[in-house]
Amino acid sequence: MRFRIADQDAVDLPAELSAALQSYVDSAYAWDALTPGKRRAHAHRVQGAKGLATRTRRVSEVIAMIAGRG
Repeated sequence: MRFRIADQDAVDLPAELSAALQSYVDSAYAWDALTPGKRRAHAHRVQGAKGLATRTRRVSEVIAMIAGRG
């Protein structure tokens, strides 16, 4: 029997957050500097939103936060 160990640093990004990070180069660098746990927390916050307006607002908040504007 063999087990495959999941990548401990893997983060499933919501599409909206991924697109926003690709649009803002500075934010992408700041995202890469975060620990995997903080990346997962931000991704979970966006993913947990039920409505499109809330998801969009949370993406904006995450981008502002990691870029040092929030």
